[in-house]
Amino acid sequence: MPAAARSASLDLAPVMHRLALADFDVFADDAGTLIGLRQLCAAELSKHILLMHEVLVNAADKHPASYARLELADAFQLLVRAQERNPDAVAQILSLPGVGAWAVDCLPRLDSADTGDPALKADLAELTAIAAAAGIRAGLDFALLIPVRNGRLILPGFTPLDTPLSCEYALLRHSEAGLALHCDGSMHRLPAQPPGRTRLLVKQAGLTLDVHFDISDPYLTRHLHHPMADLDKEATAGWIERFGGAWRILADRHPADAVAIAAVLDTVVPLTTDRATIVSMTSTATFGAIAASLPPDDLTLAETLVHECQHLKLCALLDLFPMVADDGAGRYYAPWRDDPRPVRGLLQGAYAFFGVTRFWRRQRYYGRADQVLRGHVEFARRRNETLAVTSALLEAGELTGTGTRFVSRMHARLRDWRRDRVPEDARRMAAEVSTDHAATWRLRHVSCDPAASGAAG
Repeated sequence: MPAAARSASLDLAPVMHRLALADFDVFADDAGTLIGLRQLCAAELSKHILLMHEVLVNAADKHPASYARLELADAFQLLVRAQERNPDAVAQILSLPGVGAWAVDCLPRLDSADTGDPALKADLAELTAIAAAAGIRAGLDFALLIPVRNGRLILPGFTPLDTPLSCEYALLRHSEAGLALHCDGSMHRLPAQPPGRTRLLVKQAGLTLDVHFDISDPYLTRHLHHPMADLDKEATAGWIERFGGAWRILADRHPADAVAIAAVLDTVVPLTTDRATIVSMTSTATFGAIAASLPPDDLTLAETLVHECQHLKLCALLDLFPMVADDGAGRYYAPWRDDPRPVRGLLQGAYAFFGVTRFWRRQRYYGRADQVLRGHVEFARRRNETLAVTSALLEAGELTGTGTRFVSRMHARLRDWRRDRVPEDARRMAAEVSTDHAATWRLRHVSCDPAASGAAG
């Protein structure tokens, strides 16, 4: 371990996180408890700290020259000082989804790359940008060598700042006089307090959604692909309007899901919209972030937020509780995908569509006639499909005891929902869509036995 890490007061020791069984069960039955959601967020912060610790240790042991040249010990000490001055400021920075993505990318490169690899150098230097962001948030004076990416200063949690500098690395000074970058004898002044990321704050029915848009974090967007090239005022206004409508739906009609989304969602990466289909995604490396193209209406965004929030919660739960015993060669049918899925992927899909089924079970009674019909169709379809997938998961023999408990509770809830009445026309439409998808999938992935088909002919 580097001397800086040994002597520092920043708490890098493993922290025991416990989730009460009752809170764990609510995640399988419903959207989760507020206590459970806070535990998941705290555990993910600890995960980021542990990953950062591993980067420091491995950099000092395996690439000591780069560790010294990039002044990573100074960066670590700045984090320590920031922690002592303002722990909440450090937690805000280290909790950012891009910080987790950075550590996940950096660690394997430390094992495989040569010391002179420019990609490794850039990854290691990101630690100084993280420390600088924490130092600014904590109001500390400091001077630290940080990366300048194509003339831009990109600090986690802040809007990128354009500079006239052409150097790869510059000395960033922060004091009461403001911010300044020094490079090759020249100095460029920056705003004393860099602007934060574009923020969305919306309130409804006593529930507040506070998220940020980010298309510039190079590690976040590496995992959440195809971000918009530019989030201008017009595009931002469109997203804000859509989120306002979606949040009204969620807060008024789905308060448990709204509480969960508000607790775990920090960052939205708007995606390019040049595709015919709606796109949304999460990544196991970016807890707290989702990426999405702008949905066509408020209702679709509300459904998307529930869907992606389910993924975020399950990713955090899987960090605490192994649920898949042997994610081996088995591949299974998923009604929401065109490709065969391993058990881990099948579990993710099942949990996401369990949330979607819950959403439509309530939502199908609101809105215009066409929206009500859509709700009944979506509920009937996803209820039956997800029930079948939870059955397949339980029969696959690849879940741990904890995973079996989790999926069994989902399965039981879905089975209970089969008693909910659905209009006949909606039930028929849902069955037709499911049958069509299953038939197409089988034609694509299931081979006929030539001997059997010959005998039948």
